[in-house]
Order: sequence, then C-alpha cells, then structure tokens
Amino acid sequence: MDFEKLATRIAGEITMAENPGVVIRKWRDIFNVSQKDLSRKLEVSPSVI
Repeated sequence: MDFEKLATRIAGEITMAENPGVVIRKWRDIFNVSQKDLSRKLEVSPSVI
C-alpha cells in the first residue's frame, strides 16, 4: 500500500469514526507515535489529540 492510499485510509477511518479519539490512538499505537510527538508535528496542543 502506498503512502497516499494509507493516508487516505487513516483520514477516512478517523473522519467516519463514532469516536475519532479511539481511532487516532489505534494508529498512534500502530506507528508507535506518542500523543505529544503527534501534537508537535500537527502544531496543536496535546489535549487536542
């Protein structure tokens, strides 16, 4: 699976989820990315993630 397809799949899954926070955590766990690291990359507060 190429990067663009994976990104689309992740974004779609988060967008369509009843509880997006759970889905974000699932993908963070899969890629071993902390909430703090992701928030820095997205330039938002960790509480938003």
